[in-house]
Amino acid sequence: MGINHGCYCVYAYASLTWLLQLEKCRMLIEIAGNYLDEGANPFHGVEVCNEVLEGHGSEIGSMMRHEPLCILAALLLKIVIVGDDCALPPPQGIAG
Repeated sequence: MGINHGCYCVYAYASLTWLLQLEKCRMLIEIAGNYLDEGANPFHGVEVCNEVLEGHGSEIGSMMRHEPLCILAALLLKIVIVGDDCALPPPQGIAG
């Protein structure tokens, strides 16, 4: 009986694809953190966090999901604190 090398190639390809997805998520998380630190438009950072969480959430572990969730929360808080320049409007139905 010969060894089926095709199975190993599929496994290696799947592992490489997964590692590339993880690296992409790490880079996106770093970019989102830069939006938080540099004072740039926080909405762009929110989009980057959403890309990681919605686009790759099932592929990454819970530890890697924690960081974009924290960055997202900080960005949303920053949007609200900044004031009228880029703040989101209050939800409908809330007296204020």
